[in-house]
Amino acid sequence: MVQIGDIITWEYESGKVDKNNKPIYEYHASIWKGNDEIWECMDPNGVRTRQYSTYYKWMNEHNHKINKVKYFRFKES
Repeated sequence: MVQIGDIITWEYESGKVDKNNKPIYEYHASIWKGNDEIWECMDPNGVRTRQYSTYYKWMNEHNHKINKVKYFRFKES
């Protein structure tokens, strides 16, 4: 289960293909805020809050098919 502060990364199809007609993948990361919200950097405009489920749905509907989603949690040693 995702917890506040976890890092979420996406690997998604950019909507472009390489010279062999294979999808080109791009990557994005954000921080889980909780309650279906994430924080993400929008350089140079700073950080914004976005609803995770709406963003995930939008990506898949706009030719940016999400291939992998990974979650990372900081653990003190």
